[in-house]
Amino acid sequence: MSTSPGIGFFSGSSSDASCDSDSNLHCEKENNNEDRFQAAWKDFWSQNGEKLTWESWCEKYGDYMNADFNILSSYTLPSSAEEVPAPEEEDKLSTDQVGWQEKWEEHVNEIYKTIYYNFFNDQWLPSLEKMKISKGDANLPKKKGGKNKKKKKNRRHSGVNVAELPLELQARTDLHKYWAQRFELFSRFNAGIQLDAESWFSVTPEVIAAHIAERCQTDGTILDAFCGCGGNTIQFAKHCGKVIAVDIDPQKIEYCKQNARIYGVEDKIEFIVGDFTQLASSLQADVVFLSPPWGGPLYSSLDKFDIETMIPGNGEKLFHLTQNISRNIAYFLPRNVDRDQITKLAGEGNYVDIESNLHRGKPKAITAYYGDLVHV
Repeated sequence: MSTSPGIGFFSGSSSDASCDSDSNLHCEKENNNEDRFQAAWKDFWSQNGEKLTWESWCEKYGDYMNADFNILSSYTLPSSAEEVPAPEEEDKLSTDQVGWQEKWEEHVNEIYKTIYYNFFNDQWLPSLEKMKISKGDANLPKKKGGKNKKKKKNRRHSGVNVAELPLELQARTDLHKYWAQRFELFSRFNAGIQLDAESWFSVTPEVIAAHIAERCQTDGTILDAFCGCGGNTIQFAKHCGKVIAVDIDPQKIEYCKQNARIYGVEDKIEFIVGDFTQLASSLQADVVFLSPPWGGPLYSSLDKFDIETMIPGNGEKLFHLTQNISRNIAYFLPRNVDRDQITKLAGEGNYVDIESNLHRGKPKAITAYYGDLVHV
C-alpha cells in the first residue's frame, strides 16, 4: 500500500497514469522522484512517526491525562493514513473510552497527513534543490516550456550574493527569490525589520495587508489569530482601535514587536504567545483575521487547496471555532483554495465576499469576508 495519504505531489504519481512515446522520459523522471520521495518518507515516518504523534497528542490533551492514563498501549501507528483501524471490541468499552479512542484515531489520521505534507515541503523540496545544483536537471521533472522559462528565471536570481543575505536565507536557496521582494513585504525593511525563514514566504505583502486592514477597519478590537512577524498586524494597528496579536511561536512574537516598533504602532497592539485554538474561548474581539499556515510554498503547485486537510487542525473547524468570538471574519487563503468550501462556511442564507488579492499583477491569495465585512 502506498504511504501517501491520498495527496499527489507528482504529476506522474497516479497508478493508472499513462505516458505517450514523446513523454516517456519525462514521466520516468517524475516516477523516479516519487519513488525516492516515498522511500525517504517511509524511513522518516518509521523513525519519527510514533514520537511526533505522541508528543502532539500530549500537547493537545495533556491537561486531561493522569498518571494512570495509558492510551491503547497496544495500538500500532499506521504506515499510511488509510490504515488507521476501526476500534476493536468497541461495545466492551465505556462511553468515555470510546470517545477517547475515536479522538486518538482521528488524531493519528490528522497528524500523519500534516507531517507528510510538511515533510515534503520542508525536507524533500530542499533536497531536490541541492540535487539540481550538484547534478543539473537530469533527475528533476520539467514544466512545459521548461528550458527557456527556467533559464530566464535563473538569470533573474543569479545576481544574489549569498554572503549579503540574512542568515535565515543563506542556507535556503529556495527562498533567495524573496530577498528581491523585501521592500514589497515591508516598505521600511532597512529600518531593522526582522523575519525568520518561514516568514519570508508567508508574510502578506504590505500593499495587500493595507487593503485588508481597510476592509476590516473598526474602532473596536481586531484579533490577528496567526500574526507571525506582523505584516498584517502592523496594518491593522493603523486602521483599528486595538489589535490582539497571537502566535504560538515566541520568536515570531518578538519579531512582531520589533517590526511594529519600527512602524510606530507597538502601543496599539497586545501581544500574546499561545495556540489560538486553545486561547479562543478566552479572547474577545469585534473582528477576527484568520491567516493559518498553508504548508509552505508547495500550495501553489496543487490543483486545489483543501482547507480541511491542508490547514493544520482542519480549516473548517478553525473557522467555526472563530465564530464563537465574532461573526466578522476575514479568512486569508491560497488563490487555489476550494471555493465551494469557503462559500459553505457562510452558512445557509448568509453571504461571503471573496476577493482576489494581486501581487505583481498576478493572483497571490484570496480573502473571504464574512458577517458585517461583506460588501453587498
